[in-house]
This record gives sequence, structure tokens and C-alpha cells, in this order.
Amino acid sequence: MRKKEKKKGLVFTNLKNATISGASSEVVQRYGSAVKEHYMSYTGIDNEFGKHLKKGLKDVANSKINPNYKYNNLHQQAGFSAEIKIRAKENANNIISNIKETIVRTDDIGMVNNEYSDLVTLDSSGDIIKNSERQVKFIGNSESDPSGIYKSKRILQSLKSRKFA
Repeated sequence: MRKKEKKKGLVFTNLKNATISGASSEVVQRYGSAVKEHYMSYTGIDNEFGKHLKKGLKDVANSKINPNYKYNNLHQQAGFSAEIKIRAKENANNIISNIKETIVRTDDIGMVNNEYSDLVTLDSSGDIIKNSERQVKFIGNSESDPSGIYKSKRILQSLKSRKFA
């Protein structure tokens, strides 16, 4: 092979490698950021931007249990955990799908104990998208129904109650 042909082949190989590298780095970046959402849900800390969530799963797991209200405390912790994981899962999916919206817990943006919403969606500017508020209910077995046989009946009764009007 002559020098000119060899050089042309080397340039083509380098160009091909650079193209593959560029394309794969974008995918690695997106999936890495998606994984970070799950890690952040555990630690409660976003090291990349220096943000601290109100609670991470680690904080929830280390919450104190009042022995007089053990069952209620555990259900409360399950609810917090569900909110945290919903946020992480939806944000990870948005990142992978290249959707610029972000799901946040109202507690994490200063709307602590908001009785109407647990999660909101922010646009790419960080503003709350109108009508994106969501109340999360994580329904498990109850002290009076430990097997969960009547769970659907309890949910329906709860949703029909004055509290949820």
C-alpha cells in the first residue's frame, strides 16, 4: 500500500472513531445522569449542583420510630419513600428521553407539608408548570387489615370521604 492510501485510510479511521466516540458520549452522559437521579434519591444530595433534598431514602430509613405509633410511622415512611422514588424514576426517564422537564417534591422546593400536592413538574427554566401538581397516596395494608384483603375497599372509601372532596 502506498503512503498516500495509508494516510487516507488512517484519516478515515480517525474520523470514524471520533464520530462513534461523540455519539456514544452523549448516550453515556444521559444514562449517567439518569443513574445519578437514583443515587440522589438515596443520599438526598446532588453533588453535581450542591443541592440537598429535604429527605433522601437514607434519611427516611434512619427516622425514629415512636413505639406508640410504630405502624403509623412506618406507613408515613413508606409514603415519603414512594414520593422520593417516583421523583427519581420519572426524572431518570425524562433524562433518557431527552425531556427537559423535572419532577420535584414540594418539600424540596420550600412547600413543606403542602396538603394538596407532593410532586410538581418544573419546566426547563425551573418554573412550576401549571396544573402539574400531584398528590401521592401510597396505600398499604393497615393495622385493622394486615392481610390487605380490604385494601381496595379502604381506598375507595377514603377517596369518597369529605377529606378528598
